[in-house]
Amino acid sequence: MTMMMRYFDTQFDLDFLLKTSKPDIYRMEFDEGVLTNTERLWSNS
Repeated sequence: MTMMMRYFDTQFDLDFLLKTSKPDIYRMEFDEGVLTNTERLWSNS
C-alpha cells in the first residue's frame, strides 16, 4: 500500500509505513491522475 501511495506522493515513506497500523485502509482521491486527497478510513479504537 505504501509503495503505491509513494508513487503519487513522496511523503508516504518508510517512516509513514512504520507508523501505520496493520491492517490500515486509506482512500486516495484523484483529479485527472493527480492525487488531491488522502484519507485514513481505518481506526484501531
